[in-house]
This record gives sequence, C-alpha cells and structure tokens, in this order.
Amino acid sequence: MPRLGRILAFGVAITLIGCHASQTDAEVAEKSAEHVVHVCRDPTITTTVLDSPGALQVTAARWRDRDYTPPQELGAVLLDAPITPELHWDDHSLFPWVTEDSVTVALRANLMLDPSPSIADIDTFLPSSTDKNPLVGYAAARRQSLTVLVTCSDGREATGVLATWVDSVLGVVSCSIVVDALEYPVAAEVKARFCH
Repeated sequence: MPRLGRILAFGVAITLIGCHASQTDAEVAEKSAEHVVHVCRDPTITTTVLDSPGALQVTAARWRDRDYTPPQELGAVLLDAPITPELHWDDHSLFPWVTEDSVTVALRANLMLDPSPSIADIDTFLPSSTDKNPLVGYAAARRQSLTVLVTCSDGREATGVLATWVDSVLGVVSCSIVVDALEYPVAAEVKARFCH
C-alpha cells in the first residue's frame, strides 16, 4: 500500500475509534442521569397507627431444670417464634427507589424493623436466676400495624403497611408457685402451657 494510503487508513481507524468512545460516554452519561432521577434524597417517614396493639403474645420460651448450676446447658427451647416485622409496599413497581440506602436508613431510624425478643434474649438472664425450682424464661410482645409514607425531597411518595410489634416483655416464671392470672396474665399463660 502506498504511504499516503496507509496514513489515510490509520486516520480512518482513529476516527472510528473516537466515535465509538464518544457514544459509550454518551450512554454512560444517559444512564447516570436516569439513576439521578430515581434517587430519593432526604426521605422523611410518616406513620399512622392502623389498629390498637393486640394482647401480649408469648413468642419465645425456654425450660431450666431444677437445681440448675452454670455453666450447665439450659433446658429445651419450648417456643421460638419472635414477631418479624414485614413491610409491604402498595405497589413496589411504581417506586423502585424504596430499596435505596437513603430510604433504608430512614426506615430503620424511624420504624421497628428488628424481630421481637427471642431465645437469645432469654438466655441473657435465665442462667442467673437464683430460684432452684424448675423455671421457664419467656418473651412476649404485642402485634401492631402501621401505614408508612415515605416522601422524597422532590415530592415523590411511596406508601405501604408495616406489620410490627410493640411493648415487649421478658420474664421468668417458677413452675412451683401459683401465679395470679389477673395480675400476671402472661406469666400465668406460660406456666399453664409449659410447666409440666
């Protein structure tokens, strides 16, 4: 190929590569712009109680044998069903930005999203009880539902319903005593269900 032809061919190659690079940059810029549109900045969380909290519900219980002495293993897990909050958006497809970090942080700061007390919480105090009788450690909580409204700084909104819990209780009941069901209804329920 003559020298001029080689130079022209080289010049065309550079031009084509340059065009390809600028198209890629344009596509990246367009995608970045699309992402910015969906970002929820400075979200605020508003809630409304849908119903009164229900009765205290026993969610976890563990047995401790007579004459237990640490570091013996504790007894059987009798119940382990903590209330796990669930947030259901009215139509998630309309606002995919609800899964962004900014929204998640705001939700966690304003709502109870962790499970109610469980066996792990009972195990923090049951070994230390000085009662030498058979014992049952327990956890209880009330169920409650809330409407949730997330509002972004640009006015976009998302709505949903949170099924969660409030008013948790941790306790221990001795299987050798009589429990007044009117004064201590949860402890009386635990004794009736688990002390045999």
